[in-house]
Amino acid sequence: ARAASASSRRGGGRDIIAENRCAAAVAQPRSRAASAERAVDKPLSRDGSNVPLYLRRVKGAIAAEQQLIAQKLGIGVDDDGAPPGCMLVPESERVDTLDRLKKRREELEALHRRLPLKIETIGQKQRCEDLVKELQTVE
Repeated sequence: ARAASASSRRGGGRDIIAENRCAAAVAQPRSRAASAERAVDKPLSRDGSNVPLYLRRVKGAIAAEQQLIAQKLGIGVDDDGAPPGCMLVPESERVDTLDRLKKRREELEALHRRLPLKIETIGQKQRCEDLVKELQTVE
């Protein structure tokens, strides 16, 4: 009576709550045995070595992705004889880089020679350490 009066108050229409109540009373509950029977009827597709086919597809996709990554990174390609992750530099670029490094080393050594023989302040110690570290990286 309430549901009917509530629906009439809202402007008429159908009583969805009552319809659901009737449908739930008529419907039979699912049993676990019925779902287990369906699972037995549909086994996973397997190949000759009893491996599920979906695993074969996943393994194939992973292998294809790894091959694509290796190809993009240039891993496994020994065209120029350089180790993986390295490349050969043209002779002109190599000579230019060596010249710049020699000049930088000379500049750093000149700065190091200008430091006082007796280093007393924290700033002097820091400059000396920085110059020594930079010299090591340049060498």
